[in-house]
This record gives sequence, C-alpha cells and structure tokens, in this order.
Amino acid sequence: MSLGLRHGIAAAVGAGVLLAACLPPDDRPVPGSVLVTAEPSDATKNGFVTDDGWTVDFDRVLLALGDVDLEDVVEGSGSCNAYSETHYEKLFDFTEVEREKVGLVYGLGDCSVEYRVRGPGEDALLGSGVSQADLESMRRAGSDAYTDGDRVTLRVQGSFSRDGVVKRFDWSFRRSFEVSGCATADGEPQSAMDLEGEVDRTMRVEVRAEELFRVQGNDDAPFDAGGLAVMDGLPKGDGADGEVTLDELSTLSKNDDFLSQWPVEGVAEGDLSMPPPVFQLPLMYEHLLPRVTRAVGGSACEAEVRGRR
Repeated sequence: MSLGLRHGIAAAVGAGVLLAACLPPDDRPVPGSVLVTAEPSDATKNGFVTDDGWTVDFDRVLLALGDVDLEDVVEGSGSCNAYSETHYEKLFDFTEVEREKVGLVYGLGDCSVEYRVRGPGEDALLGSGVSQADLESMRRAGSDAYTDGDRVTLRVQGSFSRDGVVKRFDWSFRRSFEVSGCATADGEPQSAMDLEGEVDRTMRVEVRAEELFRVQGNDDAPFDAGGLAVMDGLPKGDGADGEVTLDELSTLSKNDDFLSQWPVEGVAEGDLSMPPPVFQLPLMYEHLLPRVTRAVGGSACEAEVRGRR
C-alpha cells in the first residue's frame, strides 16, 4: 500500500471519529419495532366466483403502499413516541406477490400504525411482478370524474365470464388514502399496538381487489358482475365491445332506459339473486376503493382521502 493511500485512509478514519465525537449521545430507551407486510387475498391471486355466478380473474393488480408511520392512538394524547417512519412507496403486482415487506418503523408506547395507498413517488421501490415501465405509467398524472391531475393509485386488469360471455376491464383509480384504525370483525384493534422496547411486532396488510365487485360498501354485501356486464356499451348506445370501462361506469345512472334493457344478452332473467344493481363510479370511488386494503383477517379499516402532500 502506498504512503499516500495510507495517509488518505487515516485521514478518513480520523474525520469519522471526530464527527462521532461531536454528535450528542442518543439516550432514549431502546424502541420496539413494527414490520408492515403486504399480501393478496386468495380471490385477488386466484380469482373468484361472484354471487350471481360470474367467474372473475385478475390479470394484474398494481398498487403502491408505503409511507408507514406511528401516531398516537388518540390524537394529541402523546401516547406514542415514534422513532422513525418511512417516506416512500413500494409498487407491487398483487397477482404475483406472496408476502412482502412494505416498511419497518420503530417506536414506544400506545401507537397507531398507519400507511398510505397512493400513486408512487419518485423514490418508489419495485416489488414483485412490476417493472420500471409500470412504475412510470403509475406516476403519469391524469384525470377522471373524481380526480384532476393525480397519479394512478390502483390499476386492475382482468375479465369476468359466464355462460360463454366474457367481459374485460382495465381500470385505473386515482384517489389516495391514509389508512388507520384497522380492527377485527369483533372490533379488536389490529393497527393499534402497545410497543415495548426490543419487542418486534408485525402488521400484515391484505389487498382485496374483489371488493370492487361489491354491490354496497359493507362486508355483508354480495359480489355481483352482471350489473357490470350490462354496462358494456351503455348508456351511450354505441354497442357492446366486450370491454367495461370506467367511462361507462362514470356516466351510467339509474333510469328507465337502463332498466328497460334488463336483462341483456348473456344475463338471463331470473338468474340473479338480486334486482339489477346500479354500478357507478361513485360507488367504486366512495365506498369500494377504500376497502381494497385492510389488516389480514379484519374488517375494513378507516381510510381518509389524502393527496400526495
């Protein structure tokens, strides 16, 4: 080793020691940790049959999760001492995921674990099943009936079929949420945790694309695809083309013209367990989209609409 190189190494080590000596000691108690992971529901990964007999298969379910942080269980109570949080999203295709890390945070006390579902930022990471091209397409700002100039939060592609009739879909949603208050069906908290020093905890998030096929925003509501199938080509009257679009969902309303066309080809009268439902984009955005993520085994979480800032 040359004399110059030795002097360079010595100088670097000396500078590091000096910097460490100048930093104040961290005398806080050793925190506990929460690892947040994500996984698909069985229906998201393997498809499912709706209550009215349509087979739904998801080809892709692109969703970005991240910005995990810890907050007071009761706002302003000071019950949670948060040591760290994450400031990035991770993009996944949940038809390809088994279970993957979203983020790891540290803290002490009675804490609420929160995360965001939102369009991926510039420092987003790639999870299973996605490419850089997917990331760039999700970052591309756009507008629909509910958002203006936002990035894609969730993109679902697939098909639903019955009795030889096949309908395809490719839906991009552009609304972001901060998710908290996850609990079991019995009301037992899942995202509220008493974090103790050096104790590692895990919160498993489940992605449930099937929720987009509910007729209402609750766990008792049936899954229905016949009401979506009838929208192909309505209400503009331009003819069915086998593709059910968000454009069609955004303009359809409950009216005599719609009901007079029920049943339609491939949707047999009397073969449904309910009257023809009216699926609209408002139903998806306001009531179904917030239900797509939750803690594994729990009921729907609280989802507050939030922008990127």
